[in-house]
Amino acid sequence: MEGPLVDIVLLGLLVIFFGIQQRSRPQLYFRLWFAGWIFVFVSFLLWEFRISSPQLASFRELLRIDSLFLGGMAFLLSLIVRERQLFKAFLTSLSVAVPACILSRLVADQTTSFVSLFILVLLLQGAFIHLVFTLVPIEWRHRRITLGIVSVLIGVTMIVLARSGRSATLDDWINAQVFLSAGVLFSGSGERRSLDRFIGTFGFFSWGLAYPLSSMLHGNPGLLHLLFQLWNLPKYGVGFAMTLRIFDGARNDIVRLADSYKNLYGDFRMLYEHHPLPMWIYDAETSQFLSTNAAATESYGYTQDEFLRMTIDQIGVAPEPPAAANSRGEPDPLPAVEGPASGVSEDVRKSRHACKDGSVIAVELTEHSILFQGRDARFVLAVDVTEREKLNQELFHRAQHDPLTGLPNRLLLDDRIAQCLARSSREHKKAVMFTMDADRFKLINDTYGHLVGDECLKAISDRLRGRIRSVDTVARTGGEEFTAIIGGLNNAEDAEKIATMFLRLFDNPLNLPGQDLKVSISIGGAIYPDDGIDADTLRKKSDQALYHAKRFGRNRYAMASREVCASFDQAMEIELAVREALRADGFELVFQPIYDNEGCASHFESLLRMKPSNPVIFSPSLFIPVAEECGLIVPLGNWVVEQACRQLREWRSLGGDAVTIGINVSGKQLLQKGFGPFVLECLRAHELPPSALQIELNEGSLMTEPVIMREAMSDLAAKGIRFAIDDFGTGYSSLARLADLPIALLKIDRTFIAQLDPAKRTDGIVTAIIHMAQTLNVQVVAEGVESEAQLNVLLRRGCDMFQGFYLSPPIPPGEVSVFLEHKNPLLFAHPNFSQTRVAVSKRVRRAQVTALATPSEIAS
Repeated sequence: MEGPLVDIVLLGLLVIFFGIQQRSRPQLYFRLWFAGWIFVFVSFLLWEFRISSPQLASFRELLRIDSLFLGGMAFLLSLIVRERQLFKAFLTSLSVAVPACILSRLVADQTTSFVSLFILVLLLQGAFIHLVFTLVPIEWRHRRITLGIVSVLIGVTMIVLARSGRSATLDDWINAQVFLSAGVLFSGSGERRSLDRFIGTFGFFSWGLAYPLSSMLHGNPGLLHLLFQLWNLPKYGVGFAMTLRIFDGARNDIVRLADSYKNLYGDFRMLYEHHPLPMWIYDAETSQFLSTNAAATESYGYTQDEFLRMTIDQIGVAPEPPAAANSRGEPDPLPAVEGPASGVSEDVRKSRHACKDGSVIAVELTEHSILFQGRDARFVLAVDVTEREKLNQELFHRAQHDPLTGLPNRLLLDDRIAQCLARSSREHKKAVMFTMDADRFKLINDTYGHLVGDECLKAISDRLRGRIRSVDTVARTGGEEFTAIIGGLNNAEDAEKIATMFLRLFDNPLNLPGQDLKVSISIGGAIYPDDGIDADTLRKKSDQALYHAKRFGRNRYAMASREVCASFDQAMEIELAVREALRADGFELVFQPIYDNEGCASHFESLLRMKPSNPVIFSPSLFIPVAEECGLIVPLGNWVVEQACRQLREWRSLGGDAVTIGINVSGKQLLQKGFGPFVLECLRAHELPPSALQIELNEGSLMTEPVIMREAMSDLAAKGIRFAIDDFGTGYSSLARLADLPIALLKIDRTFIAQLDPAKRTDGIVTAIIHMAQTLNVQVVAEGVESEAQLNVLLRRGCDMFQGFYLSPPIPPGEVSVFLEHKNPLLFAHPNFSQTRVAVSKRVRRAQVTALATPSEIAS
């Protein structure tokens, strides 16, 4: 066993060697070589260790032949298979291995017929040729042809041997074909004229020819013994050739790696020297510059020699202390950037560097440890981020400040409120939150344009900002809304003094480019901790107080209180009720007759009411002011115009051609650009003349925007629509202003009518108003006539028309329709009225009473 033992050790070493190689190298052929040598090693073991049992010996022999065949196939595939062909190679080699293994078993069975062997040989050679032309690349044309010829020749030889009864040698020719084919492929791989190529080719050819040669020398014991002595040399030749190829490949890899390192160093040097960003290398211990590129000298202004005499610390700038927060909202300076940034790796940091000309730049440094000229060094890439830092600071400022006024916005205000409340809590002081709103700012935009409106907001913000301390904050939190948070107060009276101071800021007009503009503000305030201890509660209550201030006249302040908050809650309830009534058709019109001095009532005032079917009912004195505040007065007023025109059309179709209707219109609604065309379109749609409709305006609405109001009234008056001034005497309008407006009717406010007493002669104001109206050539209506005495006084003073519950309460439209259907004249039935102005027969009076009285009055 000394010879076989040496062979076992050598083959075992080959298996171990190629096993190590295939683990450390990614190429597929290393794994196939390792598998091939395992199969060869197993085949050798099975050959050397004999078994006495005939059945086991036969099985051992078949297993030995199969292992040898599989080893040869692994060597063959290693020379042609690529990674992407692995699955296809497996299927193709399986088509060769199956008939080869079956043929080996049939050869062992001496009773197999020639036909079966012939068919299997054809299948084997066909599969082998298919493998060659499937896996061998097309560019290896000569090797494909050579392998095809080898397959044909060996196939013919195997058929001849099977025909002549020497089928036992077919296994040798199968192995010969595999190893000879591997020799053909190995001869075309590797470098030409290389030693590993020559030895490998010779080894595979010798290995393949040894099997048929042993069968041919079976009758010559001397030569056969010599062949067995040389039997394992081809194996070692193949193994040696493969080992040489591995070492040769490693040497080539080293050469290629050295070349790539050389090229890489050249590329790095070129990149380093010509990179547009500053780079340098400095000593890790001394911080001395060791090398710099051209971009560093250009950016910092130092020469190469100057850099090499400097250290990193000489270009560094100490970080500036952070700037104090500015409560007024001015931009903060560029912050210092030094040391590792939060969330950034330790090799990336920000710093400030000084250039040779004295300028300071912000830089972001990326550093790596390297070995330079035999010493530990740091490689640095510097990026100038000065502009980026300024841009970030600007974006940060924009995110927290209003772009128009420069004041803090709601985002920054929330932070300042939290700071102020915390400070007030620590100091046991009070703080106040003011919500301020410019009065009637929409009219400024509509009248002068948005450019003037923007300048107005800037001027307002400048005045507010100029009167607060640096520790306090005023912010713009809406279109024309501002919020201030002021701390350090001792009591609630301090908050009211500050609110008064804010109001007084706008006693003088704003000096805008090209003009002066008078504005006022309304203020709502809430005190910490009296009204709330958190920002949301204070903001809510200050908003409620602001609403209260606006609702009760504007240009004033209101502090949060139980009554103010209750008023706000009621207003919110009313607003919801109005919205729901608009949505669900919850409004109706009633009509109060207006009589002339002869008792004829051909004119009616339409009065808006909530229908009894509404879940909650509010009087007009409550829901109309709320509708004006929340903007619902416009859709509500449009609904009134539409309903009045529809009702007037119905009455005129019943014969009341002389009937007219007056509608109450808000000044805010009249100033809407589309209101005039809307009214005229409603009249046209219902085929009504413009004179059939009378618009009643509150005297107070004439005081705001008189120029725009006069233009809007004049446009409609020119179309034939009449205007009446309602509640006259309470708005302090001047005679000159009244003379300048297209007014057809003055309605004396009911408060003056209620003061009339014939015994005390309290009719001076009423008499003066009647005389003034006669001077202006307009008619006068007395509102709120509640008694016979009042009526008699008014008739004696020459009043033109009368309205009130003494004459008739507001009546539903249906009653007027019934009255018109019976063609009854609309005459007042009260005896005193008739005795004073006209003589009316008892029959006519009875008919009048019946016509205007309610059903309950008729029954009584």
